[in-house]
Amino acid sequence: MTGMTVGAWRSMLEVHAALIGELADAFQGQHDLSVSEFDVLVNLDVRQPIRHGELSERVILSRTALTRLVDRLVARGLVRRETDPVDQRAVRIGLTPAGRRLRADSARTNRRIVEAFFAPLDADSLTALHAATITLLERNSAARDPSYPPKGPSR
Repeated sequence: MTGMTVGAWRSMLEVHAALIGELADAFQGQHDLSVSEFDVLVNLDVRQPIRHGELSERVILSRTALTRLVDRLVARGLVRRETDPVDQRAVRIGLTPAGRRLRADSARTNRRIVEAFFAPLDADSLTALHAATITLLERNSAARDPSYPPKGPSR
């Protein structure tokens, strides 16, 4: 690795850690929610339940970790499980009314923090950053998984 590559890598890690730290503090303090719980709530369809497998493609968790996290969200009354009417072997996950409210409230918190975090960048810098990260994701993910990116909603 060149010095520039290592520096870019280190900067990406530090930016990620800083932003996730701010989000984690805000989600916990304002919504009693972890970042992973927010990731699940925001990736559920507000109109109808989705299959567990589809949710696992949208979130950044292993299937096992997702199952445990969904168990906790069910226990808190934020999501519900139901049998898929088309395939009785499949399980669908849906938001409860309380889950929809928390999703909306925490999404506003997420937007506020992300916008403030990136506020020092002008439009050209944001465009360049977005293009660079998309290029990295597409080139590296396509090499491992030709179906990347997942077809889920954008965050």
